[in-house]
Amino acid sequence: MAQQIIGLDIGSYAVKVAVFESGIRGYAWIDHHVWRVPVETPFPDEAGEMEAPQPAETEEETTRTSGEEETGGGEAAEEPPRLLLSPAVQKILEEMPVAGDRMVTAMPGNRVSNHPLVLPFTERKKIEDVLYFSLENLIPFDIEEIVAAYETTAKKKGESRLLTHIVLEETLAQFLQELRSSGIDPDIVTADAAALFNLHALLPRNIAGPVAIVDVGHSKTTVTFVQEGSCKGVRVIPMAGRMLTERLAAKMNLSLEEAEACKHHVGLVAHDADTVPPGSVSEEELEISAFLEEGLAPLAGELVRTFHRFTVEAHQRPVKVFLCGGSAELRNFPAFLQEALGIPVEPLEFYTQPFNKVVQQFPQGAAAVSLGLALQGVGGKNVSPVNFRQGEFAFYREKSEIRALIRSVAVMAMILLLLVGADTYVRYSILREKIARLNETTLEIFQSIAPDVSFKPGDFNRNMVILESAKARIDKQLEVIWGDTRRPITPLDLLKEFSERIPEKVVEEGEERPLTLNVDEMEFRMNERKVIIEGETDSFPSVDRIVEALETSEVVEKINAKPERGVKPDSVKFKLTITLKTADDAQSEDA
Repeated sequence: MAQQIIGLDIGSYAVKVAVFESGIRGYAWIDHHVWRVPVETPFPDEAGEMEAPQPAETEEETTRTSGEEETGGGEAAEEPPRLLLSPAVQKILEEMPVAGDRMVTAMPGNRVSNHPLVLPFTERKKIEDVLYFSLENLIPFDIEEIVAAYETTAKKKGESRLLTHIVLEETLAQFLQELRSSGIDPDIVTADAAALFNLHALLPRNIAGPVAIVDVGHSKTTVTFVQEGSCKGVRVIPMAGRMLTERLAAKMNLSLEEAEACKHHVGLVAHDADTVPPGSVSEEELEISAFLEEGLAPLAGELVRTFHRFTVEAHQRPVKVFLCGGSAELRNFPAFLQEALGIPVEPLEFYTQPFNKVVQQFPQGAAAVSLGLALQGVGGKNVSPVNFRQGEFAFYREKSEIRALIRSVAVMAMILLLLVGADTYVRYSILREKIARLNETTLEIFQSIAPDVSFKPGDFNRNMVILESAKARIDKQLEVIWGDTRRPITPLDLLKEFSERIPEKVVEEGEERPLTLNVDEMEFRMNERKVIIEGETDSFPSVDRIVEALETSEVVEKINAKPERGVKPDSVKFKLTITLKTADDAQSEDA
């Protein structure tokens, strides 16, 4: 029975859902939904000032800790933790008409930290036993306050290189509680960077060297480095498309909605101003484009530093960048980024994937994270194992869901059992038919060997016993008659013996003439020591010569001849009953 897998990407700009259908024959991307988050955040007072990279004031902003001093009154004040999900997002989640058998979502990227780790063993059990203790000196938190997950980046010479993903227990608990309040309880909670890693299976196979998947979203940019099917590094940069929108809105005195539309309409047109027809781009558009490029400079600088650090640590420079995310749809952005990084950049392609069954068209860059989340729900060896739902946060289904799951498994088991049973029956029928044909053939062979013996159809072993018994009887009939020192005599031996002794010519009345002899029948009765020969010759003296010749044989005891006149002239029929000697007779003669 096919299952529906939901990849839920909760962003600050939109909520994206990728719906997959997974079954015995594989999986398919069957639907996709996007719900835009209404703009609620007011403009900052200094929106036009782009200083050092700072996270935007969004629902994903880091929670302010208790006891932090306020700068105005001089007194310590406590603020309740800010919501990780804005009321607008929670409203979308509550009204979202999408349900599935399995759901995967991700923690906000700026709430997850990453640390590389090297351990001197490769066994999974040992890694899990020491993971938290190994992180104790790497993080500014008590290990009892965190939830850690990891993925293996390399194994060699008895050691494991890991990339760990860490989130505070308090933050994870708050995130799950806000989701439950919206009616959502995901099976898996992973990280944005891990979801991007799941997309590496969609990349071309002929790339030699590390690649980077860069997701430029609304409030953050996520970078995942991939090589040979392993995640080699990640970074979340708190700068993306929103800073451009706010900067443009403040400069041109526009609303955020108007600034967003203007940003995507104009894009970085100045980047190809030399190639567009004269007059097709206005001075105002060129001015906006230059302003946007200036606003993207800090992000480009952070990306350059990120790529440089990876190159130094991995001793390899990424050979290609695959671009995705909503802000990656900005006009000429791939060319701008390629010029900044000095590395080939191309959009990550989803529409041409064989599992894509989605009919409607939408900006594919914005679907990247939701697609990667759904792929992790499908499972397999090519997806990230990162899941923060462990220990006390592990996912548990309600009893009704468990019963429904058991029913589904039972139905699938019954179908599988029926298929196995049908296959077994067909195989059995074919084999039974072959055995029946083989028995028929075997019976024909047995009957051709011993036509006077009665065999049992279909019982090969019994028929072999019967055949052996018949053979023993025949062997007994053909036993030696001269003792153990001489070879057995068979009917063929007797025929040869008699043929050699019958004369070719006879002398009658002083004249020699050829002997005419026609043998009509020769019957061997070995159990009675008798051989009966019936035939025809030309005269009674010829019969006498035949008898005299045969009596000279060492195996003949006596001959009883019965000649009679034949129907034709010069024809005499005869019947010779020859009694053979026993072994005792032969031994007494030798003595």
